[in-house]
Amino acid sequence: MQVKIGEKVVEISESKRIMDIIDNSGYQYVAAKINNKVKELTYKIKGDSEIELLDLTDFRASKMYEAALRFVVSMACKRRFPNARLHFNYSISKSIFCSISNLGHAFFQENLDELQDEIIKIISLDLPLTRTKITMEEAVAIYKKQGYYDKLRVLEYHKDPLVNIYECDGYYDYMYDIMVPSTGYIKKFGLQFYSPGFLLFYPRSECGGNLPKFEEDKAFRDVLREANLWSNTIKINSISQINDKVINGKALELINIAETRHNNQLAEIGLKIAEEIDRIRFIGVAGPSSSGKTTFTNRVRIELLARGIDPVMISMDDFYHCDDKDYPVDENGKLDYEHINALDLKLFDSVIYKLINGDAVALPRFDFKTKKRTFTEPVKLAPKQPVLVEGIHALNDSICPSVPGDQKFKIFIAPLAQYGIDDH
Repeated sequence: MQVKIGEKVVEISESKRIMDIIDNSGYQYVAAKINNKVKELTYKIKGDSEIELLDLTDFRASKMYEAALRFVVSMACKRRFPNARLHFNYSISKSIFCSISNLGHAFFQENLDELQDEIIKIISLDLPLTRTKITMEEAVAIYKKQGYYDKLRVLEYHKDPLVNIYECDGYYDYMYDIMVPSTGYIKKFGLQFYSPGFLLFYPRSECGGNLPKFEEDKAFRDVLREANLWSNTIKINSISQINDKVINGKALELINIAETRHNNQLAEIGLKIAEEIDRIRFIGVAGPSSSGKTTFTNRVRIELLARGIDPVMISMDDFYHCDDKDYPVDENGKLDYEHINALDLKLFDSVIYKLINGDAVALPRFDFKTKKRTFTEPVKLAPKQPVLVEGIHALNDSICPSVPGDQKFKIFIAPLAQYGIDDH
């Protein structure tokens, strides 16, 4: 068999693991792409292959590393605090917030120090992380013995007679991802006490494979806390609990509860805008791609209409450049449509400024097929009629610099992945 690794070609006579035919003494590489599919380094090559070795600057490799780190932290917690329940929660400042219950007391800094000592010990032993398949009966027995009743709940909905699991020195767990070959690959991690638990930091691909710096964001933390309280209120903190609702015929009830909650949030936004409509001229809605900005912005418009406010909706997508030469390029030399400079900011600023200051303005409409722009009949704002703008850059301070900050009302939306499959 011929195996191409970068520019090097290796001949092997029998099936071998990727890790057995590469030089990786410092564990620089944590995963590999084999024929363009991401695999563990323990994957056995079965035929002629082309391999790309991945380090922590690769997003997929970083996620595999993170899964292995969670495994090691869970293993350390089980060894140091056998009766405790460890829960990996939501992300805070590019870290994972972790909580520990059933200690018999609150979680303190000295407990975190103990946990860290155990993690370092497990890493130093360079123990193999072995993936295997076991029967459902074996999985149930293992999880009962380890007290992982949350995982038992997930198995209730598992249809396959065999269950994937990882084993390390007698400890069993599954993180729903492939992982690095052994604990010794965990070279970088960080723990920070963060009441009532701690933060777990891992190398991020967007940080060049390094640990991110912690930056406290009170507003975002408050939103996460509110979302967590809401989960507790409706008694849903995991996928299995959502499954329970569906099985028990309460799916529509759950949807209606979520819609009511969302409508209440829209009402809060509408009230804030209505109370300050004398000064608010620009309402911006931003969020990641595919986060539902257009749908949400339409719902904001309906909420405002119900309060006697008729905003003019403007999409920043209508301000894309018409000529490819005006677009920035990404690191691969491709046109970067998500960069702020992919937009005609001069036109956008001019349109918004003129509207807010009482001029009649023709609004652009961009055709993505032809990359051509047409214009509407001129539009003029009435008193107390704001513009409602949606786009991934709608909150960027570099847009509309001529509009004073106190005339802008900014809304950021994003789905929070707050429900885990299980505790880990």
